[in-house]
Amino acid sequence: MKLLRKTLPSIFTLLAVSLGIAVTGCASMESHQKESLLSAAGLRSRTPATPKQIAIFQSLKPYKMQRRTVNGKVLYAYADPKRDFLYVGTQAEYDAYKKLQATQNIAEEQEMTAAMNQQDALDWDAWGPYGLWY
Repeated sequence: MKLLRKTLPSIFTLLAVSLGIAVTGCASMESHQKESLLSAAGLRSRTPATPKQIAIFQSLKPYKMQRRTVNGKVLYAYADPKRDFLYVGTQAEYDAYKKLQATQNIAEEQEMTAAMNQQDALDWDAWGPYGLWY
């Protein structure tokens, strides 16, 4: 019982740290994938240089695609404060981004389905009768 009391906090700490690393890794990978799609769609990356650009950049919601109308022209912007730059594109580039995003989602779903089918193909009878291992 004393051993459990001593090790339980360490176990919880280890689990919390592991979960934090996993969540951070997934978020980082997701952000990188999104930025790859933005570039592939033709949106241009810009680093804010002037005080006015920096103020506009800081007013944007981070990691969210935002629509703006500037001088009657529709522009889309995606701010990445961690890397300190902005992706900017027109309606045509935004449409290309959405198509690439849909294609990527379909590919991910197909990959998941294939993995599930592979799991279903395993010979679960090798473990013996169902009631013995469940």
